[in-house]
Amino acid sequence: MSRKNQRIAAAALTLGLVGGGSLLTAGGASAAEIDDAATPMGACDAGWYYSAQSLGADQFTPTGGVMSSFNGGAGPASHTFTADVSGTVETTVSGELNVGVDAAVADINATFGIAASTSRTTSLGQAIAIVVPAGMTGNGQYGAWKANVAGVSQYRTPACDVTQTVSNTIDTPYRDGFNTWIS
Repeated sequence: MSRKNQRIAAAALTLGLVGGGSLLTAGGASAAEIDDAATPMGACDAGWYYSAQSLGADQFTPTGGVMSSFNGGAGPASHTFTADVSGTVETTVSGELNVGVDAAVADINATFGIAASTSRTTSLGQAIAIVVPAGMTGNGQYGAWKANVAGVSQYRTPACDVTQTVSNTIDTPYRDGFNTWIS
C-alpha cells in the first residue's frame, strides 16, 4: 500500500468510515486504491474514485457579524473581540463528486495532513486581541476556515481502465477562528 493510501486508511479509521476492510465510496470502489489502480491480480473494483489534487487559498465562512472598534487615542491600542454567536459551516462541492463527501474529506486529510470535516460548529466565547493604530478601526469576524481543494473523480472499469474523469472543487472546514483587518 502506498504512503498516501496508508494516510487515507488512517484518516478513514479516524472518521469511522471503514466497513468490511475498505473505505466506502460510491459504487463499492475503494478510495484507498485510487493510486494503486491494479491489484496484484490485475483487476479493479469498478466504480468511482476520488483524488485530491491541489490545495488553494483558504476560504473564510463567517458564523457571526462583523465587530469593529475605533481607536481614537494618540497611539496604538489593543482591542479584544469575543465570539458571541456560534454556527455550523458545511462542506461545499462544485462540480461532480460521484463519491461520498466523507470519502473525499478522508482523502483530503490524508493528502494534505489537515483535520477537515464535513461540517464544523464554531463555539461561543472565543476571543482574539488585535493592535489597532491610532485613528484606525480594528475589525473582526468569527467563523470557520475552509480548505479549498481541487480534485478529480474517475470511473474505473474492472480492467482498471479510466472511462470518465470529472474535475471538482471542495471547500471543507478544518478550523475555526477570527478573520481580522484594519480599516
